[in-house]
Amino acid sequence: MTTPQRAILAPLLGLGMGWSLFMFAAWSNLFIQPIYDASGFVSDPSVRPSTYLYLLGIALFSLGSFIGLRMSRAERERDGGEAALALAAYRFATLSVIIALAGGAIFAIANFLTALGNRNDESLAARIGGVYVPIILAAALVIVLLLFSFVVVLLCPSAFSHRCIGRRERRNHSEAKGARLGLRDSHRGGRHCGYLRADCL
Repeated sequence: MTTPQRAILAPLLGLGMGWSLFMFAAWSNLFIQPIYDASGFVSDPSVRPSTYLYLLGIALFSLGSFIGLRMSRAERERDGGEAALALAAYRFATLSVIIALAGGAIFAIANFLTALGNRNDESLAARIGGVYVPIILAAALVIVLLLFSFVVVLLCPSAFSHRCIGRRERRNHSEAKGARLGLRDSHRGGRHCGYLRADCL
């Protein structure tokens, strides 16, 4: 399997694992019993396993999309961006990352809006575990994914660019080879090479 094919497969694997966790999250909601107060008001408990299962599914899809984006970007830089399959893999991975970012943002907003309709007599620990912690984790996921997918590459392209590293290594090798050739020419011309005379032989 080639690198562009693996770059396409990574988001799909993340999507499959995320979908499986979404199904488990929906299944776990069947065991959540509603809470009734004295006035007959019905609400669900704040801390639910499905909340973290949904978040974990989004995180797995984000991870697969990020891996696919890195692989496809490295492949494009390696072949100069001329291969059609590498370009298709890069666009697909970029779209997957954008969808993952949107999914994380929607999850945080939906979790916040759902908490507005819950009961006011819940404990602080229940609100922290069921509302604030998932929102903070989702926001951290979106920020980290955005930074490492697009911003870090723009600020420091050589950090993810095998092509730049290869160019630097080839340049250093060419400079060293040119220095040795120059020393040989100077030795043949009768000039002294100093302490690098061994390289001139």
